[in-house]
Amino acid sequence: MATVGTTSDQMPVDMNASKFNHAYMTFQGVTQEMNQFQNGQALTGQQNNTPETLQEDYGGGAHFYDSNAKSGQITLNFIDNSYWDTILGNIYHIEHDNLTPESVKNSFVHVTYKNDLTGKSMVGEYGRITKMPNQTMNNTVSDVAWVISFAKYDVDWGNSNAFSSN
Repeated sequence: MATVGTTSDQMPVDMNASKFNHAYMTFQGVTQEMNQFQNGQALTGQQNNTPETLQEDYGGGAHFYDSNAKSGQITLNFIDNSYWDTILGNIYHIEHDNLTPESVKNSFVHVTYKNDLTGKSMVGEYGRITKMPNQTMNNTVSDVAWVISFAKYDVDWGNSNAFSSN
């Protein structure tokens, strides 16, 4: 959410809307904005490992170790049999069928999410689809969850300046 104003009694007014959210995928040098997400949770991202661990010694002293872990995953939730469901199915087969040294170099995807209002962004670099989504058959619109694992995953909170020195 972004603060867009304040009331007469100094209460903040926040605003956010899905129209400010954009997600892009790049594959083999081509970038497209993704759409046809399921209604509700379109995508989620998470780190795979904790980049910093705490170890206590015998005397109770604290020792932090920064592993520089950067990997993560993004789950994309699309409407079943949509354009993007089909695209990801095709990418999956390009990544996993008939692998050659040259095809591996060209089979990574990059995903970027950006909120134009808040500046928050999420980026996954050098990703591969880890498995095909579960398939269902029902009498309503189905959704499929495509999981992509990334060598580098990062989130930038954009306009947040709560601890800035300004």
